[in-house]
Amino acid sequence: MKTNKLSNSDLLKINDLLDKWKQIIQENAKNSIKNASRIKNNNGRIKTPKNNKIIIYDIKTHKKQCDLQAELSKIIPKLKDLIESHPSILDHEWKIEDYIELCYYHYTMVIEKIRKIINE
Repeated sequence: MKTNKLSNSDLLKINDLLDKWKQIIQENAKNSIKNASRIKNNNGRIKTPKNNKIIIYDIKTHKKQCDLQAELSKIIPKLKDLIESHPSILDHEWKIEDYIELCYYHYTMVIEKIRKIINE
């Protein structure tokens, strides 16, 4: 997918935001695992969320991520669906740690995909 020609200042801003996003998801994964370890339900497993909504274990970093995604979507609106995508689980019950890892790797892939697209 090609984006309209981005200015150098937009490219710098996008790369800065992507770097911040990477830091946020790392912080989110760490905090989520810590917070989720306090949950005493279903032997550390989660059920498939209704309507495929993401399960949030750390509100603070999730809010930072949403704000950053909104800012990125304004700069590169053609990539809004990619930027605002989230992982889906459709089958069996997952271990909480595996679900958090799935989210981390999903967003890492999104970041790398955006970098690839804007640098084409």
